[in-house]
Amino acid sequence: GYYDDESMQDDILIDVIGNVYKETGELTEDGEPICIKENGYFVNVRIINDSQISSLFDEYVVAVEH
Repeated sequence: GYYDDESMQDDILIDVIGNVYKETGELTEDGEPICIKENGYFVNVRIINDSQISSLFDEYVVAVEH
């Protein structure tokens, strides 16, 4: 993976920008949805070396439920 492959770290930057939360279906007293933290993160991926292609990440794609 990314953290074990030092050569990959020279070509790609990954910034964690947020956690993933899911609504429980319940509301607070103020009417706001109650959420619980899920496994996973929202990230920005910056490709530094043009020889790296986006298909490198195909196995990590997660579809967000709407």
